[in-house]
Amino acid sequence: MSIGEYGALIAVLIAMGIALRQIRTDPRITPAFIKKTLVVAGGYLLFCALGFGIFLALLQIAGGAHAEAFVFGFFLIWIAFAVVWLIRIAPRLREPPAWLMRRWSTLDRVIIAALVLCVLGVFLQV
Repeated sequence: MSIGEYGALIAVLIAMGIALRQIRTDPRITPAFIKKTLVVAGGYLLFCALGFGIFLALLQIAGGAHAEAFVFGFFLIWIAFAVVWLIRIAPRLREPPAWLMRRWSTLDRVIIAALVLCVLGVFLQV
C-alpha cells in the first residue's frame, strides 16, 4: 500500500472512532434512532445494489464508442440520487438545508432527467 492509501485508511478509522464515541456519549442517539438508521442504511444498500444490477445490464447493451461513459454516468447519478434520499429519510442530529429536504422537487426532476438521458445515450450508441 502507498502512503496515500494508508492516509485514507487512517482517516476512515479516525472518523469511525469519532462516530462511535459520539454514539456512546450523545443522549439524543437512542436505540430507536440506531434501529431506524440501520433500516435506512439497509434500504440505501438495496437501492445501490439495484443500480449496480442496472449498470451491469446496461454494460451488456452498450456497444457504441461513448456508451460506456453513459453507463458510468448513469451509475454515478444513481448513487447521487440514493444519497439525496438517504439524507432526506435518515434520522439526523442536525437539519439539512430546506432545498435539499423538499421531496420530488426540481433537484429530483433534474436527477431523473439525467438518468433518462444516460440510458438514452446507451441505447442510441448501439
